[in-house]
Amino acid sequence: MLVLKMSEDRNLMITKRGNSYQDENNAENIKIILPKILNEVDLKNCDVYLCFANQNGIGDTIKITDGLVEYKENYYVTYVPIAQTFTYVPGTIQMWVKILYTPLNMNAKSNEVTYTIKAHRDVEGNIPEYQMSIIDDLVTKMDET
Repeated sequence: MLVLKMSEDRNLMITKRGNSYQDENNAENIKIILPKILNEVDLKNCDVYLCFANQNGIGDTIKITDGLVEYKENYYVTYVPIAQTFTYVPGTIQMWVKILYTPLNMNAKSNEVTYTIKAHRDVEGNIPEYQMSIIDDLVTKMDET
């Protein structure tokens, strides 16, 4: 699981790296830890986004405000699935957090962090026919229970 943590000074860092492969869809989550208060404003009152772009400049933003839950004393946490949008192309992606609070015209952005999406895993060879029948029998037994 990939873990991102942002400090009160908007420094975003990767505290744990996962293994994400090209075209994976929801195989892992990104755990995002954010301070509760930024510039004297509670993040639950803000619009908080996880933004990302791959090396081809293709990216997206995901609103994460609604998923924020209490985490330890001074932090919130949320989880974002690593969807195929992240893993479409192998290589590096840049990620950052954007925070907007319109009553004070606050427009805050963290630094960018880089994460690597690995190329497809090659599966060599085929499963022999006799092993396939064993697997089929196990699946049938599981379906019956």
